[in-house]
Amino acid sequence: MEKLTRFGCILLCLIACQWVTAGDNISSQYYQQCKNGVGRACFDIGNTLLTNGDQNKAIIYFTQSCKAGNSLGCASKHILHHHHNPFKLNHEKAVAKFRAMCDKHLTNGCAHLAFKYHVGQGVKQDFEQAAHFYQMACDSQMARACSYLGVLKQHGLGVQQNTSDALALFKQGCEGGSKRGCQFLKMQEHHQ
Repeated sequence: MEKLTRFGCILLCLIACQWVTAGDNISSQYYQQCKNGVGRACFDIGNTLLTNGDQNKAIIYFTQSCKAGNSLGCASKHILHHHHNPFKLNHEKAVAKFRAMCDKHLTNGCAHLAFKYHVGQGVKQDFEQAAHFYQMACDSQMARACSYLGVLKQHGLGVQQNTSDALALFKQGCEGGSKRGCQFLKMQEHHQ
């Protein structure tokens, strides 16, 4: 029997997770569903690949998920594209630097720290901490952080699920200049 792992799904973003086989042996059902345009299946594959350390392949599946209209895939794709670096980084040191920046009320440090908690780079993945630091950055008018906090609220990750608050955060992000906020807002309005 294959070992099964329940992943706490990503980003700004990841809803009630399903069981996925660990390692490279992702269920063929997920690949077939993804191939058929099921955005959530593509997202789950991307999240599994990311958890196993394969950012390059994860971005491919997050992109497919986004094209299928899945906001989680869009958020995850953007975060990885924005923060992906082909060189080996010391994520633990980066977390310490971002925490020091955030402690000094430097908004960008809080946003980057939120991302680290969001995807579990240099720290254990913790959506509550991600939401906390996104909120700090959002309170300082960082539109992108508001947008990603909205994704967490939309899916109840680290915070109580609240679609109305999520929409307000997407709108705040969009009006503040976050392209992702506008995209998430448009996707949410389209699905209502």
